[in-house]
Amino acid sequence: MDYKLERNSQGAFYVAELEYDGMPTSLRCKNVLLLVRYKAGDCDTVTEDGRAMHEALYDLYQCNEHLKDGDTFSLNGKIVYRCKGVHVHLVDDLDS
Repeated sequence: MDYKLERNSQGAFYVAELEYDGMPTSLRCKNVLLLVRYKAGDCDTVTEDGRAMHEALYDLYQCNEHLKDGDTFSLNGKIVYRCKGVHVHLVDDLDS
């Protein structure tokens, strides 16, 4: 399945139409905000495509049961990341 990476009105990226099971059924949403965690324990929303987005997608893949091997993430209509094995790879890395 291909999931679209979109921005909210504050400029933070989220994965559109991906359900998150960590909430009670009445509070579940279909858009998962991307967060990057730091060693010190802080976290930030992801506002740019780059290392933070890659790390956030990797973390999300590890803990979301809806994401499967072969799923992709698209940005502006172009597939940019792919779930492969237990990792999330840049599509350019897989193609080279």
